[in-house]
Amino acid sequence: MTRLNTLLTAIRVRYEALPRFLQIVAIGLGLGMVALVLNAAVVRFLNYRTRVGAEAEALRDRVDNLYAYVARAEYVEREREALAKRLEDLKGRVVPGDTGTLAAAHLQDHITTVAADTGVSVQSAQVMREEEVGAYRRVTVRLTLRATLKSLADFLEKIEYGPMQLSVPFLQIDGRGAPVRKPGRTTPEAQRVLSATFEVRGLAAGGVAVPEATGSS
Repeated sequence: MTRLNTLLTAIRVRYEALPRFLQIVAIGLGLGMVALVLNAAVVRFLNYRTRVGAEAEALRDRVDNLYAYVARAEYVEREREALAKRLEDLKGRVVPGDTGTLAAAHLQDHITTVAADTGVSVQSAQVMREEEVGAYRRVTVRLTLRATLKSLADFLEKIEYGPMQLSVPFLQIDGRGAPVRKPGRTTPEAQRVLSATFEVRGLAAGGVAVPEATGSS
């Protein structure tokens, strides 16, 4: 502290010994140096604030991305669970049979049973060539039948919404020249008998292991 006071005293003595003009120049230089120091400090502070703001914005974007990722992960997990549940349901609705031939025979028996329950007369049945679809076998039975319009509608409804996942990719109805069924107790009005040709199609495991639904580890 003594050395500082001595230094300040010496500077003041020399300053007072200078001419008036040089004293003004010295004051100007001193103020200029102070201004430069202050300007450097302000610039450094502003740069620091800008850098901190940029880092904060980058962190905010990263947090937003993480939130979006978590939201997508939850959505994907729900979708996976829904698909796994649907797969389990479909696994229980495939056509039984270790081979395509057995599956087609089972499908034909099922169709014949539904036809008898709905009052449909099956005229002919033909097993079509099976096809491989991934881990499954697609079996198709082509039939020709005779039925009234109501019986045919009931038959198709039970086929498509029955215990097995079946579809009717082809259907052709011909009512020309068909006889008219006389009215009875259950049918008070006469109904025209239609002739229809259609295909019933389903999937069978065919002896291949059905893929299991994979869960998250």
